[in-house]
Amino acid sequence: MIYREHLLISPFAHGTRVFQSNFPERNRLMAALTDATVIIEASDTSGSLHQAKECELIGKWLFIARSVVDDPNLTWPKAFLRYRRARVLTRSQDVLDALAQ
Repeated sequence: MIYREHLLISPFAHGTRVFQSNFPERNRLMAALTDATVIIEASDTSGSLHQAKECELIGKWLFIARSVVDDPNLTWPKAFLRYRRARVLTRSQDVLDALAQ
């Protein structure tokens, strides 16, 4: 239904089978189409980390929720916060402020 009545953007041809290996390419497209990516929850093996990496590669904003950054069980946030356009998200206004720069 969405492809008939709404805009559908995909790096894959209609009818292409979905494989887990397709997710990085999909995440690359999602990062490219947005001004910012916000990660609210993600484990150390989350596919969201592919999109976070794309943000650095293409110069997009990356926001990581304070709860994720402060989680002692996660190792990935520290590495991503070194990115030039990565910030800890404490409130939604943080995103709007960054995009206004």
